[in-house]
Amino acid sequence: MNNPLEVLGHVSWLWASSPLHRNWPVSLFAINVLPAIRANQYALLTQDNYPVAYCSWANLSLENEIKYLNDVTSLVAEDWTSGDRKWFIDWIAPFGDNGALYKYMRKKIP
Repeated sequence: MNNPLEVLGHVSWLWASSPLHRNWPVSLFAINVLPAIRANQYALLTQDNYPVAYCSWANLSLENEIKYLNDVTSLVAEDWTSGDRKWFIDWIAPFGDNGALYKYMRKKIP
C-alpha cells in the first residue's frame, strides 16, 4: 500500500478498534502515526484488504531516546529519523493478529 492517506485511514480504523488506543486524544494520533507514515517506518498487515495489525518505530538519537523516556509525547517529526536507536512506538493488533505481526517484524527488523 503506497497511498499515505489510505494507510492513515487503515491505521485510524485500527486505533479505533483497539481498547488501549480508542480513547487517546487525536493529538497523540498525530504525534505517533503521521511521522511514521512520512518516514516509512511502519508495518501494516491486511487480510482481504482490511487492516488487521500495525506497528511503527522510530530511529532515535541518544538525546531523543532520553527525551522520549521522560515524556512519550515529546517526539517531533525530525526525531523519528535522528539516530540508530530503534524504538517501537505503536503495536496494534486488536483482532488477534499479534503473532502474525510479531513474525513479520522479526523478518523486517531482525
